[in-house]
Amino acid sequence: MSFTLNDCRFFCLILALILYGLIGSPTPDLLGVKELLIGILLLLSFSYTALFFNIKQGSGCGVLWLAIGRFLFWGCLAIGSIGAVIQSANINAFIRDLVGLAFLFLPLFLYAHFVKDEGRVFSHVRLLLIVCMFVGVLFASRSLYGADPLYYLANMPSVLMAGIICAGYVIKLLVYAGCMRDVLFAFILAVMSLVVALALYETLQRASLVAYVGCIIIITLCFLYQKPLKVTSLIAVFTGIVLIFFSEYLADMDGVILALMRKTQLVGFNQRFEEWAAVWSKISHNPLNLIFGMGWGASFSSPAVADIEVRYTHSLLSSMLLKTGLMGVCLCLGYLYLLLIGFIGAFRQNIILWLAFICPLLIDIFLYASYKSLDFGLLLLLISLFSYFSGEQSDRDMKCH
Repeated sequence: MSFTLNDCRFFCLILALILYGLIGSPTPDLLGVKELLIGILLLLSFSYTALFFNIKQGSGCGVLWLAIGRFLFWGCLAIGSIGAVIQSANINAFIRDLVGLAFLFLPLFLYAHFVKDEGRVFSHVRLLLIVCMFVGVLFASRSLYGADPLYYLANMPSVLMAGIICAGYVIKLLVYAGCMRDVLFAFILAVMSLVVALALYETLQRASLVAYVGCIIIITLCFLYQKPLKVTSLIAVFTGIVLIFFSEYLADMDGVILALMRKTQLVGFNQRFEEWAAVWSKISHNPLNLIFGMGWGASFSSPAVADIEVRYTHSLLSSMLLKTGLMGVCLCLGYLYLLLIGFIGAFRQNIILWLAFICPLLIDIFLYASYKSLDFGLLLLLISLFSYFSGEQSDRDMKCH
């Protein structure tokens, strides 16, 4: 099989992600050698076709979200850039926001790699998913073992995604275990999921911890419905093992709950509502700013960080409101709607992956600032590819009937 340009780009993407997980920082303050190396590999992996032309897949039909998405990308780019010029934005802050915008629209740059080569699309997407999980577990491990707390590695969506996938497939493998190899693989995934859980607890990521535990409960209930006797037996065995061998650690659970409750008492919702109010106050005095925002690189005094002047918010939507106004929020919501419309109803295809994608997505849209990271773009890319496979499955089901 010949090594094509598309293969070369895919290789650059995988290499960039491995380096990102091993040595990268999601939102670095300074541009160093490692950031340049990862950035160059990403630029080499991009396909810029979808920014100007529509691409086709399967039956030859154009991809609707790509066709409209590129106009939304150019619209967001233009609105924020004009605002930045008018407001005389700091050039470094302007560039950082453009990088964040590129990550938000990452599927535009990478989706074509996978759908153009239908013969290898499944193997490429599977490898991408494995590498993204690898990044998440590496971030969790680095967070536990001495990484700079300001990297906020445990906040990244790849961490929660990896934890949910690993935990979900532990349950699935044990329920449908056919040989010792399945049990061994389940043990490896359980260790990886535990690393993620410890990283989330160590940094007291309340939303991620709630999502992680909630997803495990939902997945268990789904398999309980399918295999009630097997799952009930596994729950009994697991409970017995915990009580016999780990009973002394159960007392620590009180400490976990108390720590989370204490943080909630101290910081509440981390001034998220006040942050929205501060953004609104910043732009609402001028009709043009209200409609088109303050531009890329804009800053404001954030109640979420003790009223320090910062250039980010803790929500994708409030950030778009600050920098691109109501117009930019509408464009962003339109893009997310087009991207998610085929994904929302696809939970029947694979409930584990669906939960692993939707939970970090919602957290980043509304609660965390990691929407500016490469992780968030990768999550959107995986969602678009999940929708692609769901659409292919639906087409096959319709043909069968």
